[in-house]
Amino acid sequence: MTTTETTIELAAELKAIVGSQYTLTDEDKTKPYSQGIRLGGGKAYAVVRLVAWLRSGSVCKPA
Repeated sequence: MTTTETTIELAAELKAIVGSQYTLTDEDKTKPYSQGIRLGGGKAYAVVRLVAWLRSGSVCKPA
């Protein structure tokens, strides 16, 4: 499986768990979440904006 396929699959799984309205995949929308406050940074393929703590357990569950 390629990185692109994996990224698409991950984004689809996240959207299925928390909904597409809480899953950001557009580079313009994920960019603010890609830079640390003090240091660090990198590309974010997907960002999940959690609004319900109950859903966070499903997103963070180890594979």
